Formats: sequence, structure tokens, C-alpha cells
Amino acid sequence: MIQIIILILLFNCFFTTVVTFKENVSSHENKGLIANGEIYDVEKYPFVVCLVIRTVRKNGKGKAVCTGSLISPLFVLTAAHCTVNVTTSNINVYSGKSHQHVHHIYRHHMFDRKKFLADICLLKLQKPFKNVGHYISLSGHPGEFSNGTILNCVVIGFGITEDNTLPKLKGFMTNSNVTYGPTACKLFNTSDIMDTWNEYLCSKPDIHMVCPGDSGGPMICNGCLYGIASHGYNFKEENKEDIDCGSPDIQTRHLFLYNYRKWITDITNKGNTLIPHYKSYITTIILGSIILLYIVNV
Repeated sequence: MIQIIILILLFNCFFTTVVTFKENVSSHENKGLIANGEIYDVEKYPFVVCLVIRTVRKNGKGKAVCTGSLISPLFVLTAAHCTVNVTTSNINVYSGKSHQHVHHIYRHHMFDRKKFLADICLLKLQKPFKNVGHYISLSGHPGEFSNGTILNCVVIGFGITEDNTLPKLKGFMTNSNVTYGPTACKLFNTSDIMDTWNEYLCSKPDIHMVCPGDSGGPMICNGCLYGIASHGYNFKEENKEDIDCGSPDIQTRHLFLYNYRKWITDITNKGNTLIPHYKSYITTIILGSIILLYIVNV
């Protein structure tokens, strides 16, 4: 059985945001953060947020870090495993130095940590961020990956680097070559991967990768949100429990949001808050219906 490593980061303090991403990522090495990446451009990606989660562990209280994406003024999309045994009062969502409290946690009812299913969660904020006016649209279709097509995408996440000290908080990003299909991930012939391949987008193993603290972080392809960071595993040492972040022997997997479009829209539409990507689509449907009714009545 493959030893899966989730990408949540446990620590005792938190940090803040940053500068510009260059297309050719540097060799900056991070521990507990996007490996070999660049500090991300907060103006270009204002919808990326940091989740600071208060936890209770055997050795006392602490904090965990995950990453999320604002898909509308009130909704943050992240990984379900970030919110296990967590209440709304335990989570603060940060955008730069500003933070908001969580009103409700919507963890997918099919989430199964052992089977790697439905690792997706929506957080409804109590109030919108005043400093954020741009949100990420959802997209992605299996057909885009047909015939072995590889998409060059961007992944972003928060975590700890050697120079991170309170109260700084940094998000890093890197490029990722992404594939999808039954044989896209390493060890595709093992039962764990065979049973869940349709759930995940797979990054080509590289020294540029997501690490602990990046869970729930966005995978951005063609300017839209295609996936969220879920977990990784060492495909050369299947029983190894620790991820050597930045090792070319690590396969990382992002949940493919294509499979969860209805679940997302059902929840966000409860408060009449539409995901931006679907506004024009729904408007078109309404206008088309009106025109059709007019033609029928004429």
C-alpha cells in the first residue's frame, strides 16, 4: 500500500504575503513550502488565502497551515483534510495582513481520507475581504488532456521557509507540468491509484513541487482554477512516511475540480453567490430560455 503524505503543515506561529513571480522559477529551496519556487505576486493572484488553523495535539495546542482560493466574495475552496476535527472558531483566513472568520464549513459528504476520495471543502466567510476584488474562476475538462496532452500550470501555497519569522507570511509558487488519465500518475498499476485516478490531476515529478502547508492550494491552468493540492507519495519507496520536499521521487496529486462542479455551485448558490466563471453561462441560459419562450408563443 502506498504511504500517502497529506500536505498540511503543523507549526506554532504564522506569517504574511508578497512580490513578483518570474516564469523561470529560481533554485530557492524551501522547507515546508512550495519547493524551488518564487514568492508569488499578490496583485496578480489576490484570491489566494492562507488558512491558520488552531489544533489540539498530544503535546499541546498548536497551529496548522493550509492554503485556499477565493472563488467568490464569501467562499474559499480548500482541501477537506484541512478541516477534520476543526470548528469554525478554530480557523482564521488571511489575505495579507487582513483576516476573516469562518461562518460555516462545508466538507464534502463523500470525503474519505483513507481512500483519497472527495478531498474538497468550502469555507463560507462571515464577511468579504475589503482588499480583494478579484476571484478565481473554475474550469477544466478531461478532454483537454486527451492523447497525453500536458498543460503547464501554476501551483501556489503557504508554509515555512528558513527566513520566515513572525509576523511574516509568505506564499510561494512554481510551474507544474500537469497530466490526467488512468496512467498519468506514477504507480498507476497499484490499487490505490487505479481506484482514484479519475479524481486527480497529476504533476510530472520534479524538484518543483507542493509541500506541507500547501494543502488546498490552487492549481491554475489557462488562468483558471483546475485543481486543489491534496497529497503526495514517494513512488520509489512506497512505505516511506516522510516527504523529501523537492525530491524528484515524489508524485503530487491535485483534486480535479471538474468532478465537483455541481457540488460547488449547489453550495455557493444557496446564498445567491455565483462562482464568477458560471455567471455568464447562467445568464446565457436565462436569455436563451426567454428567447425560446418568445419564439414558441409567436
